[in-house]
Amino acid sequence: MVKGLLFGMIGLVVSTTALSQHLPAYELEREMPVFLDQLKKELTYPMAWGNSPVKNFKKWRKQARATVLDAMLAPPPYTTKYETEILAEEQREGYRAKKLCFNLTGYSRVNAYVLIPDGEGPFPAVVLLHDHGGHYTIGKEKMIRPFGVDKAVLDDADAWAANCYGGQYAGDYLAAHGYVVISVDALYWGERGRKEGADGSKYADNAGNFMMLGRSLSAFMNYEDMSLLELREMAKEKELKNDIMEKEYPLVSVIIPVYNAHNSITKTLQSVINQTYTNLEIVVVNDGSTDDSLDIIKTYAAEDPRIVVFNKQNEGLVQARKSGIDIATGKYIQYLDSDDIMHEDAITRLVAKAEETQADMVVAPFMFCYDGEFHKSTFFDFVELSGVEFLKNILLKKAYWCVWSKFHLRSLYQNEIERPDISFGEDVVLSTQLLLYLQKVVSVDYIIIDYNFTNTSMSHPATFDDKKYGDFVNYTIWIENYIDKKGLREEMKEALAHFHLENAFRRIYWKRFADIRKEMKRLVNEMESYPCLINNLSKRERKIVNAYRVSGFWGDLKLRYYNMRHKL
Repeated sequence: MVKGLLFGMIGLVVSTTALSQHLPAYELEREMPVFLDQLKKELTYPMAWGNSPVKNFKKWRKQARATVLDAMLAPPPYTTKYETEILAEEQREGYRAKKLCFNLTGYSRVNAYVLIPDGEGPFPAVVLLHDHGGHYTIGKEKMIRPFGVDKAVLDDADAWAANCYGGQYAGDYLAAHGYVVISVDALYWGERGRKEGADGSKYADNAGNFMMLGRSLSAFMNYEDMSLLELREMAKEKELKNDIMEKEYPLVSVIIPVYNAHNSITKTLQSVINQTYTNLEIVVVNDGSTDDSLDIIKTYAAEDPRIVVFNKQNEGLVQARKSGIDIATGKYIQYLDSDDIMHEDAITRLVAKAEETQADMVVAPFMFCYDGEFHKSTFFDFVELSGVEFLKNILLKKAYWCVWSKFHLRSLYQNEIERPDISFGEDVVLSTQLLLYLQKVVSVDYIIIDYNFTNTSMSHPATFDDKKYGDFVNYTIWIENYIDKKGLREEMKEALAHFHLENAFRRIYWKRFADIRKEMKRLVNEMESYPCLINNLSKRERKIVNAYRVSGFWGDLKLRYYNMRHKL
């Protein structure tokens, strides 16, 4: 045995020695791996446009962007407070050049060049991204001829344009041909360089330091490029807004139910008062608050005639929102909770989109705020859907139930609206009805609200009790009954199966074991018809379902085992 072991060890040494003879003495040469050629061959770019099997451009763009975002580290904080300053401007042949300063992200305030053609417009807009070559002293100046700068910077930019672009500045050429153009320095270039001055050798050091801080320098550049594109969309919508203002200035009713909101109502009201869209009716329904919320509301109402105060006895959120609707006179309705914050350009964008498309409803993403940390909601991007189709996508978990993310016509309430005695899930009941009454839903990819989700929020698991669980059961039954009432069961059969899947596991995670076996039996049957349901489950969840496929007893046993081991 010892002899065999000895020979085995000798064999291992020989093998290792033989392997080492094939390895080079180094693996990096000129800051690149020696296997660079192998890596290049593996860069086949299967998701690039033209290589991807997805041939619909919108679908490809959505998929590609999601993949890129998933690969990047944490983004800089989002901002809508641009606080733009004009630093300088000059008239050029056929267009005007402006140098601006604005907040691009929550971290960075940047300088930019903007070129605007002479004339009435509207004009198409272009975001120009300068190249990232090894010359760091100029950035946006590579795209747009600079002004109000030192002669050395101008000479440098002219030399770059002459050397790389035949003496032509791309931005100036486009502006002279009728395009609005904006260009901003990438981080590390031009006016966003090192405090100590330009030094190309330090770029890798800076990138490495970003990585050590859990961030990516190149990802930051990409995030900022996307922020610029959003800025372009905002400009288009403001242009549309100006057209709207000349023709019609529709009244918007913002409905805010309030109950004991002393700590939050001031910020909420201020966010509505500060909207760039001013033709507002701010309906504040005080639902029998026992703190000083009503006094705070009345103080604001005394200073702003747009605020309408309705004081009523406490009856809960359902009746508070109903009272708001009964009072409202606007063309459009926007709901807002008393601890949430509306972004200052939200109503402007929503009205612009609604008026442009003549939609019954405009849906938008929002920010979840978990105790001070912000996370953008999943956004279901689409051009136009019917109310029925959009409801299907909610049931499929592609979109949200919440009514405050749905800007809609007040005229929808001319239809019969049921208001069952359900507090937890009231959004679900109301959204279902509104959607089945409307013809056209559109989306706008702009964050409209910061939704505060705390341990005291109605929807937080820490606040779940028997009453809320009863509401949950009741609203799931109500939805199915309502869909049946509208004759849509067959059309929504698959979407309802997804709805059942979600609700079955919500019962599990709420530890309502007595109600689970019946739900699981239905779920197992539906999975036979819709095998794709399994794709929505984690490995552990699949084990639970498979156990119920064997028998109810075995499923219950598996479920209680996971519960006992605190794995649910």
